[in-house]
Amino acid sequence: MGVLDRAKDAFRETTREKIFVALKRIRVPAELAESGHPEENLKCGFGVHSLGIIDIDEGPVRWVNVRIDLNEINWVDYAVPDERLSRREREIMIQAHFEKRLFGLGKVVDLVWRGEDAGWGIIRRLNGDIPLKNRLMSTGADDFTITAHDKPGCWLISVVYTAPPDKELWGCYRSIAEHLLSEGA
Repeated sequence: MGVLDRAKDAFRETTREKIFVALKRIRVPAELAESGHPEENLKCGFGVHSLGIIDIDEGPVRWVNVRIDLNEINWVDYAVPDERLSRREREIMIQAHFEKRLFGLGKVVDLVWRGEDAGWGIIRRLNGDIPLKNRLMSTGADDFTITAHDKPGCWLISVVYTAPPDKELWGCYRSIAEHLLSEGA
């Protein structure tokens, strides 16, 4: 590995550090995990690799994985363990669609969750949570995907990294996690 590659990796690693520091700042009980966790491989593959895991000691979001792709775009996966997912039969993928004025430009005017939730009612619950939708629209975030993974049984709330989470955004992730873990109705 050359000097340039080491410099790039050192720069990339700061994303995980920034997220860790931000979580500690808002009093989330987080710890940097040693490398080698199998969870690092979720959503990784050709051209995408993990920069490492951040473990979280309490709450519905239990770990965070920071990934980078070939285009040097960082992705952050907020993991919500759920043992029910080891028994799922259909693919589950939900995306947030931020609707803007003027043909996709300008201010965000609505957030609509779409996708396949295998009849779990998650999309209905997320779309019905107006306070959560309003908070997400005000954060400036615009790329959320929720996927279910059977090994390990967990949900991943994946976002493109633009800035470390603040207290309001962390609250949104926790609210989304609670909807994911809800039994329905």
